[in-house]
Amino acid sequence: MKDLGPRDRTIPCPNCAAKIHLHIEGGQLLNVSLETEALPLPTSVQSPASFRLLFGILGTLVAAVLIYFATSTKSAPVLSESDQPGEVTERSELDENPLDTNGQASPATDEDVSPAEEELSITQRLIVIHGLVQEYRQQNGVYPNGKMLEVDGEPARFSWVAEVMRTAEREGSLMAQRRAWDDPVNDAFVRRRLEKFQNPEINQLAGEDRYPTTHFAGVTGVGADSEKLPLRHPRAGIFSPYRETTIADVLDGTANTIMLVGVQADYGSWARPGSATLRAFTAEPYINGPDGMGTGQPDSMQVLMADGSVRTLSQKTSPVIARRMAAMADGLTLSLEMEGDPLTMKSAVAVAPVPPEKKDPEVDLPIEPMLAEDPPPFDIEESLSQKIRSYRLEQPKPLRVILNELQEISGVPMDLSALDEAILDRESTLVAEETTLKGLFEELASSQGLEIELKPFAIVVREKTDSREE
Repeated sequence: MKDLGPRDRTIPCPNCAAKIHLHIEGGQLLNVSLETEALPLPTSVQSPASFRLLFGILGTLVAAVLIYFATSTKSAPVLSESDQPGEVTERSELDENPLDTNGQASPATDEDVSPAEEELSITQRLIVIHGLVQEYRQQNGVYPNGKMLEVDGEPARFSWVAEVMRTAEREGSLMAQRRAWDDPVNDAFVRRRLEKFQNPEINQLAGEDRYPTTHFAGVTGVGADSEKLPLRHPRAGIFSPYRETTIADVLDGTANTIMLVGVQADYGSWARPGSATLRAFTAEPYINGPDGMGTGQPDSMQVLMADGSVRTLSQKTSPVIARRMAAMADGLTLSLEMEGDPLTMKSAVAVAPVPPEKKDPEVDLPIEPMLAEDPPPFDIEESLSQKIRSYRLEQPKPLRVILNELQEISGVPMDLSALDEAILDRESTLVAEETTLKGLFEELASSQGLEIELKPFAIVVREKTDSREE
């Protein structure tokens, strides 16, 4: 940061050798004075005409000085009361002169931060990130995880955050996808400070890798091995570089599943895959504990849910409930009245005992296990009974967009596999008054020749068939 404190400077007049005193404060020239008493005037300036010539030259010089300082301080920030000496805000080395791994100065990053983003609260920044993730998911059908950036079958070289930013900045992306995230060729992309991914309550802006960090990370689930678990495992979370999660895989409902948590330890570049951008619930306490999760508050933490809402977890929140929120398919509600803990569940499906092996070698065939039905993660009927006073979509939108919006509002997954692309691209409007979420689904289905069926884990949408008997 530039030193904008008061300064006094003295320069000689090039014509008469008089001393010109300049008083500079806050990056602005505030006073100019001329010292002539101690100097004998040359004979060439004894006459009035010479005086006029002297002051003409002096005026030109002062004007040039004013122009110089106006130009050199044009980009200097104006100090507020909180920035005056004695109230210096703590900043990291990143703000002064970030260095890359070779000890070279990094490109300036503050230019990329708009004042509007700097003023956003934690909640507002989390909502902005949710919008970026939603945009990515709608374009690609899955949540970001870095796998889209794999090259020639090799593991991803970038994080899910970099993947989201590449999608958001498709027209002018600086990413060299075939190089590693910390390759010097990617400096222009990864050394930017992403204000929206940083917590205004945390002063450390760079990680141990000396790159701009993120203060928010995607949740991989419960347990240190959660990122490597299969999709429907009861401890699996939304984010993982080993699986591709769709919204239909969030069986517990988007309103009940954590998408992002805050991080306040083990910082790293927002572009780096791994723990810098991914966190798991591995050890209690989960808030300000060994997992390095938190948002700066001593006894609580703000989290972003998959439906876009922001909730506050307290240290008084049951660890069992926190684990249920971190997992996306454990089939458990967020009430302690229901027994069950993702940490102790081995499989989402209960397996019936296998009958004894038959002794007759001629009929020694493999026996298929009997599987119990999956318990519903929530009451779909209850979720769809939510009252809607007014819903107005008068501008025609593709059917897929309307269905996605209703899915987000209700928090209930939808199965659209029976609909072809032509139907999903069909544009429609939807206007309803004093109805329910179920009524909205039925109204849309009726207008498009579709029908809906409520399954234990999702709403199935298909083309309406003629069931009339001959």
